[in-house]
Formats: sequence, structure tokens, C-alpha cells
Amino acid sequence: MNNRTRVYQALKKTGLPVAQTRYGDYISGADTTTPNNPLPNLPFITFHHSGETILFADGKRYAVLEKFIVSLWLDKRRDEVEEKVEEAITKNFGTFERDFDYDDNGRAYVIDYEFTIHPDEGTK
Repeated sequence: MNNRTRVYQALKKTGLPVAQTRYGDYISGADTTTPNNPLPNLPFITFHHSGETILFADGKRYAVLEKFIVSLWLDKRRDEVEEKVEEAITKNFGTFERDFDYDDNGRAYVIDYEFTIHPDEGTK
């Protein structure tokens, strides 16, 4: 199972709508374009693969650390919803960094969680 699928499956367990990249462009957990993926009511989650770090030793590639950003979109701050998302990330992927923002256009709070998946994770 690839890490995008692992992230999607972990986030779906929160009970919130989840989509890779953003609603309207990509279907949840896949790279397939879907023009009719409507924006759900708040709260919902989007996520994307934001990059990777490739580690080398003795001139050979030995590990890839994949970085992800999960965005929680809220109409107002909701501790219980934030705790569900944070628990899903911590339980499945470990530590994370968190940023807060307010999207004036969408009139929504956006909390971004950034974390890295290490090659030896996923056996929890």
C-alpha cells in the first residue's frame, strides 16, 4: 500500500469527508481527475504529498522520507474535531507541526498539519 492510501485511510476513520489535493479536482485517495467532486459542508479534510527527502549511504539510496500536509477546514474552532484529526495523525504517523489560518474567501478556519512518513513506519 502506498503512503497516500495510508494517509487517506487513516483520515477517513475520523468520520469527516476526505479528499486528496482539493475538492473539485481529485477524488479521495486517488490520482484520478474527477470534475464532479463537490465541496462538502464544513468541516472536511484535504491532504497532499508535499515532497520527499531521499537519503543516501555509501553512494546508494536507502530511504525516502515522504512529507504530507493535511488541512482541516472548519466553520469555527472545534476542539473535538481537531482532536480526532490529531489523534489519527499521531497514532498512524507520529509527530506533526500545526499552523492556523483563516481563509477570507471561503470564510473558513484552516488548520494545516505537516508530518513526515519514515520508511519503517506503518507497522503500528
